[in-house]
Amino acid sequence: MIETEDYDESHDPAAHKATHQDGGSDEISVSDLSGELADEQKSAWSKVSGKPSAYPPAIHRISHELVGSDEIDVTGLRGELLHDQKPKNHAADHKAAGSDDLLSTPGAIGGATPAPGSFTTIDLTGGQIAFPATAVPSADPNTIDAYEEASWIPGLQFGGGSTGITYNIAQGFSTKIGREVFLKSYTEITNKGTDTGPAEIKDLPFMVLGGYGNYGAANMRIHNITFGGQFQVRSTPGATVFAFEQVSEAGGLTSITDANFSNNSSFMMSGFYSA
Repeated sequence: MIETEDYDESHDPAAHKATHQDGGSDEISVSDLSGELADEQKSAWSKVSGKPSAYPPAIHRISHELVGSDEIDVTGLRGELLHDQKPKNHAADHKAAGSDDLLSTPGAIGGATPAPGSFTTIDLTGGQIAFPATAVPSADPNTIDAYEEASWIPGLQFGGGSTGITYNIAQGFSTKIGREVFLKSYTEITNKGTDTGPAEIKDLPFMVLGGYGNYGAANMRIHNITFGGQFQVRSTPGATVFAFEQVSEAGGLTSITDANFSNNSSFMMSGFYSA
C-alpha cells in the first residue's frame, strides 16, 4: 500500500498464519462457535490431561469368566454360540436326592420320590448297587430292601457270662440280603473263664427275628469239646446268640455247658438265619 496521511507503512500486518496457527502467540480458538469446521479434527494427545503413561491390558478373561465382576450373560440373546455347551453340575442335579430327580415315568422330571419303573433287564456297567447304611424296610415280598457285608467277633459265653474267657482267634464275616443273614466264623479260646451254664456263641451281627419259624441251624466243626449222642447249634429268636446243644440216641435234648469245654477248645461255624 502507498503511505498516506491515513496509513503508515510501519503498520503492515505480520505473517498472518504464523501467529494464528497451533502454538502461535494469538492462536485462534473456535470454542463455543457454531457450525462445522472444514477440516477433520485431530485431538492433540499432548494436551490430554490425566492420561496413563503405560497401557497394559486389563485381565480380560478373569473379569468376564464365571463369577467374574462383569460376567457375560447370554440369557435371552438369539443365535447359536460358537462352542459346544456343557451342562452345569448335570449328574449332581439329577442323581438321587437332587433338586430335579429323574423319574422313570416318561416326560416326568422332578419330585422327591421317583416313580417305580418297569424293566426287563438292569445292566450295571459300573458293577455296583448301593444300599443305604440304614435299611428302608419294604412290605413288598418281591422287593430287596437291604444288603450289608460286615465283620463280627464270634465270642463265647456260659450262662450269659464271659468272665475270664480269652481268645487266640475270634473272627467272623457276614452278608445280609433282605432279611437273611449268611455268616461264617472261627473261634479258638485259650481260657474258658469262670462262668458256668449253657454254652452260646454271642454277638451275632444282627438280632434273630422272633417267632418259632425263625429258628436256624448251622454247620459246625468242633475241637476239644465233648458231647454225647449228636452235636448241634441253633439260633435263638429275639436274641443275638447261637446255642450249643446235644441230642442223645434216645432223643433227649440238653444244652452243652462249660463242663464240655476245655481251655483250648475251638469251633468253626457256617450258617444263616433271619433277622
